[in-house]
Amino acid sequence: MENDLKTLKKHLLNHGIVFGQHSPSRRASFMVDTRQALLKGSVLNLAGKLLWKRIKKYDPEVLYGGGYGSINVMLAIKVQAELEGYSLDVIVCRDRRKDRNRRRRIEGPDTRINARAVYVDDLMNHGNGFRSIQREILGEGRILNTVAVALVFDFWTWSGTRRLEVT
Repeated sequence: MENDLKTLKKHLLNHGIVFGQHSPSRRASFMVDTRQALLKGSVLNLAGKLLWKRIKKYDPEVLYGGGYGSINVMLAIKVQAELEGYSLDVIVCRDRRKDRNRRRRIEGPDTRINARAVYVDDLMNHGNGFRSIQREILGEGRILNTVAVALVFDFWTWSGTRRLEVT
């Protein structure tokens, strides 16, 4: 596992940090693009394997997250879990409601009330996505028991993960 973690870290450093381009907030001269990095090469499977090893102890029934940033990571975790005989549902919260077909903002199967859930994302900075997605899911009448948060990259800001630890 230690070698897998080193491989993933090296890949994220080489392919996920973009220098010379500003983040949308213009606060930094670099940005971390884990989504792009995880779509390059063969590390997505590795990220799913490492995250599954960390969250398996919480015995989750559901993985949930927001859109493009988390869907590939959730599916990688789901594949690893299924290889070990676990069944996980996946719920994705879109950025905005679709304007066609079923017009959903929340995609995924209906889950039982208080299903043990893990919030998954590629990175966390301020924690706003987590709160927004929880509100949307609750607004659709889905009640999840969030037992853990699984992230590929964490900025460890007070407004993000550290604040989540306090609640």
